[in-house]
Amino acid sequence: RLSNDVTSLKEVSLHIVRLCKDKADWAKLNSALALINKRSSLVKSVIVAVVAEVMDYIDSTPNAEAKIDLIKTLKDTVEGKIYVEGESARLHFMLSKIYEGRGDIDAACDIIQDVHVETYGSLTKKEKAEYILEQMRLNFIRKDYIRALIQSRKMNTKTIEEDGFTAVKIKFYTMMVDYHAVDKNTWEMCQCFYKIASIADRSAVGDAVATA
Repeated sequence: RLSNDVTSLKEVSLHIVRLCKDKADWAKLNSALALINKRSSLVKSVIVAVVAEVMDYIDSTPNAEAKIDLIKTLKDTVEGKIYVEGESARLHFMLSKIYEGRGDIDAACDIIQDVHVETYGSLTKKEKAEYILEQMRLNFIRKDYIRALIQSRKMNTKTIEEDGFTAVKIKFYTMMVDYHAVDKNTWEMCQCFYKIASIADRSAVGDAVATA
């Protein structure tokens, strides 16, 4: 690191995390990640490589607690680093799903509430749209309609008119119908229903509504 030998630094860092994984020492892996982040945080290629490597280990964790600890450590590692913003969004999403599975909707919602995926260049348009839908959905579940509305305004309505976004479009406008029903805004509800009815592929409408 001090000699600015980035190639060797990356290989050594990867070797360290692989050894921890091979030994199934998850606590040591978390410690190693924290150390690598502290010592190599200014070397982008090292952090990118290590994060990509360790994210593949998440599904290999022996239990839920080890999985949460590893995700949290990775989340801390990528925090505030633009070059791994996509990984950061995915880690927040994973953690949110775990909390929701445990019935902790507040924690699930809070963990992804302030992830501004609409500004992330490393995510596809589809990923951004689906992420915003998830943020909206969780806010609706806990009846935080103001937050749900704020999240809905991040959706690029021109993007969801493109090919391949039929399911996203239907889910978005279906949720907006629910919002406007609470708001008692019949005109806006009709506008949302019109958007759904304007979709040419009727079978897609049926499938998407069934899963919405």
